[in-house]
Amino acid sequence: MYPDALTDLEQRLHDGDDIADAHLLAALPALLAKAVHAEPAFRDRVLRMAAAGVTGHARTRPEPTRRHWDGMWRSALPTVLTLTGHEQPQVRRTAVYLLTGATAHAPDVCRALRERYPREPEPYIRVTLLHTMAALVPALPEPERREMYEWAAPLTGPAGTEGSYAAALLVRAAF
Repeated sequence: MYPDALTDLEQRLHDGDDIADAHLLAALPALLAKAVHAEPAFRDRVLRMAAAGVTGHARTRPEPTRRHWDGMWRSALPTVLTLTGHEQPQVRRTAVYLLTGATAHAPDVCRALRERYPREPEPYIRVTLLHTMAALVPALPEPERREMYEWAAPLTGPAGTEGSYAAALLVRAAF
């Protein structure tokens, strides 16, 4: 069942159909949950498709799917947060990237990513964590935005590193 459904959704993406439509959004939580313990090839397909859905939704933000989008995140958020701690670095990085679309849950996501940041051994994933938090900061309420600013400000040095640049983006997004 899953391979056929996945192939159908991938074909819709390939054909240029609206990747933020309700069918894709309804399928993603179940596919992501299945991907947590799946073989790497299946997990990679699901994560690529989810990333395409997040990117497409961020670009188009179709109002008719907003309810489905928020519902998808309500269902998928625990799974995606689990994947941010996966043993494979590429899975962690893609999961962190996916969270840029979770604006309705920005406070919880930013809190989880801040907790994840010091435990992340890969520098390029720490940069992705910072970029994702910077994308979510505008959706935070004011007190949490200030808290994010205070957390990220010390990360901006030494200048010239990609990590300090990403932290500076986060600080700038906070105000």
